[in-house]
Amino acid sequence: MKQDFSEVMSKRTDEEPIEIVTLTRDGYQPEASKAAERELDKRQVDSD
Repeated sequence: MKQDFSEVMSKRTDEEPIEIVTLTRDGYQPEASKAAERELDKRQVDSD
């Protein structure tokens, strides 16, 4: 079964996707990292 990373990221706090995008990207599947980026864009949160 394929994981729906977008749904998972939508349930995270702002800080969690920021951490994934900036600090721990290598520890996540590429699809999860992209989902974190999309979620931040959707929330209009700057990862810096």
